[in-house]
Amino acid sequence: MGAVKSHVGVFIHGYGKPVGTLYCNRNTFTFTYDEQWIEQGFSLSPTMAVENKTHYSQGLHPIFSDVAPDRWGRKLIDKKLHMHGHKGQILDMHYLLELSDDMRMGALRFSLDGGITFIGERDDIPPVSSLPKFIRLTDAMINGERNDYSALMSNVSLGGARAKLMVKDHDGRFKLAKLPQPNDIDDIEGWEFVLLELAKKAGIHVAAATLHGDRKRHALLLERFDRTPEATRIHYMSAMTLLDLHDGESDESSYADLADEMSRICDISCLHQLFRRMVFNIITSNVDDHLRNHGFLYINGTWKLSPAFDMTLSGNYGDPHALHIYDKSSPDVIETTMAAYAHFHLNKKESDAIMLEVAEAVEEWENVAQRNQLRGIDDQRHKFASHEAKLYVGVV
Repeated sequence: MGAVKSHVGVFIHGYGKPVGTLYCNRNTFTFTYDEQWIEQGFSLSPTMAVENKTHYSQGLHPIFSDVAPDRWGRKLIDKKLHMHGHKGQILDMHYLLELSDDMRMGALRFSLDGGITFIGERDDIPPVSSLPKFIRLTDAMINGERNDYSALMSNVSLGGARAKLMVKDHDGRFKLAKLPQPNDIDDIEGWEFVLLELAKKAGIHVAAATLHGDRKRHALLLERFDRTPEATRIHYMSAMTLLDLHDGESDESSYADLADEMSRICDISCLHQLFRRMVFNIITSNVDDHLRNHGFLYINGTWKLSPAFDMTLSGNYGDPHALHIYDKSSPDVIETTMAAYAHFHLNKKESDAIMLEVAEAVEEWENVAQRNQLRGIDDQRHKFASHEAKLYVGVV
C-alpha cells in the first residue's frame, strides 16, 4: 500500500453513492457524511449522528474499528507490508485498508475511485477443501518457519487473536473458517462448537456452525450472519461502538451498562436475549465476553442484537468476566446475574425461568461433546455451573 492514504470514500453495500468521506492525519481521523446520505440515509452508529458536521476521533472512530482487523489480521498485515518494503510506523489507516473486503463485518466498504472498485475486493475466495493447506501455512507461520505465505496474506482477516479466513462451501456460500493452532492444548474450535450447540438449545440465537477435520484438530465453519443468502451485506456495529468506546477503554463496562444503552435503540426482545446470553456466559465460564464479542445488525430501519458468536471455555466459574455484570467490585457469579434482571426489563419470575432453561440446556454439555468426539472432556467438567444455577432457582 505504501504511503498511508489521507482520505477514502466510505460506502454502504447496495447504495451506489458515497455515505461520506473518512480523512486521516496519521492516527487522527475525521468523518463527514455526504449531503445526499444526510437526506436519505441513517446514522452509521447512534453516537455518529447523520448530520452536516465533522465527527472527530483520536484513532479510528469506533464504527470504523468494527471493520478493521484485530490481532491476527494485524500480524498478517505487518508481515505483508514489511515483505513489500514498507518503512516506518504502520498506522490505523494501513490496517483498515489492507483488510480483505470480503472479511469486513457488516456493509461498510471503502473506495478511492468513487465506488467503481472497492479496496481489498477479490474474487478468489478459496474452497473449503483448501482448509488443510491453510492450517499447514498457519502452523508454519506461528512456528516461525520460512515459507511462502502469499496465499495466507491474501486472506487477511477480521478480529481476534486466532487465525481465520473466508472460504466457499460446497453449496457455493461463503463461510468464516476458524483454524486450530499448533500450540493448542485443548480443541478450541471443537469446544466453541459445543458451546454454540448448547446456546442454541438454551434459546440463544447463534450462527449455523459445522466442524471440519478429525478428532485431533478441528476447524470451525460459521455462517456469516451479516450476509443474506443472496450475499447482501447487513450493516453492523459492535457493543463497543454502541457505548462509544475505543479498545482499552472498556474495563469498567458491564452488562447492565450495555442493557441500559440497548433500551434506547432496541426492542425489549433484544434485552431479554442479552440477559439469556449473560446467564449462559456465566454458567459456561465464557469470561472472554468483551464488548467486541457482542454486536448489532441494522435491519429494516432498526438495530437488532446479532446472533451470538465467539463463545469459548475461556475461564473457570467465578472468574472475573471481561464484561462485568455490574462492576469490578461485584463477583461475576449466578447470584449477581440474577440481581440484575431489572436492567433487562424482566421480573424475578421471568429471570428465574430463563436461568432454569439455560441451566437445563447446559446440562447436556457432555453428551454434545461426546457426540462430536471431543477430547479432554474430564478437563472441562469444572467449567460448567448448571448445577449451581438449578440450586439457585430451587429445583435441586
